[in-house]
Amino acid sequence: MMPAAESALQAKGLCVALGARQVISGLDLHLPRGHWTCVVGPNGAGKSTLLKALAGLLPSEGDLVLHGQSLRLMDRRMRARALSWLGQEQAIASDLRVYDTVMLGRLAHQNWFASATAQDEAAVKSALEALHIAQLRDRLLIHLSAGERQRVLLARAFCTGAPVMLLDEPLSNLDPPHQADCLDWIRSACVRGVSVVTVLHEISMALQADTVLVLDHGRLVHLGLTSDVSTREAIENVFEHRLHIAEVQGQWVALPRVGTPRVSDPR
Repeated sequence: MMPAAESALQAKGLCVALGARQVISGLDLHLPRGHWTCVVGPNGAGKSTLLKALAGLLPSEGDLVLHGQSLRLMDRRMRARALSWLGQEQAIASDLRVYDTVMLGRLAHQNWFASATAQDEAAVKSALEALHIAQLRDRLLIHLSAGERQRVLLARAFCTGAPVMLLDEPLSNLDPPHQADCLDWIRSACVRGVSVVTVLHEISMALQADTVLVLDHGRLVHLGLTSDVSTREAIENVFEHRLHIAEVQGQWVALPRVGTPRVSDPR
């Protein structure tokens, strides 16, 4: 891993409580610039909570440092320029056009009541094309399928130009070709120096990332390169060996062990 001085995003001793329940406990995390980290773990492990906390959207304890600055000391405009966020099932006005929705991703770069600049227009055009929704630009969201709406929200997140992106279940409702498009965009963004953190339930897709963070019961179980055997073993362990990770045509894929008893099964 890269030294801490070159981090894009750091968490030190991060703790998050929801009511009386401790969801994230003392987590330390270092995300290098231009790196794709994927968070995986069982249901209820705290994956979405972790991402919200890293985005500064939940009260938390510990230090959050974004490009050498305390995230807590940044004003909203500065934070929006530095960090792009996509949550699960985000509420969005259904009477907006696709183009206008994606342009919302450029708000942090615009002055109050100012018209969109040529740079804003170019960013939106690029995002629409990357997600293959340019032909939908004048459609209302209410007339789109769930997968099309998800691609619109992804385009909005992509066009921010933020150097750090936090994406919670970005592949939700996408068919396989559009899932591949999304992962291609993430990879190309990392090549440009963007740091990306995703939460994914699709383990085979998660294994496309540079690094996998394995979370269970709010604790960091493992953080390592996808290429390391210890990372793949940690993933199999946290899912009670109900899946097996194998290499297929040069890629790591997760295969379900259908009919295999759980580790804790007394049979």
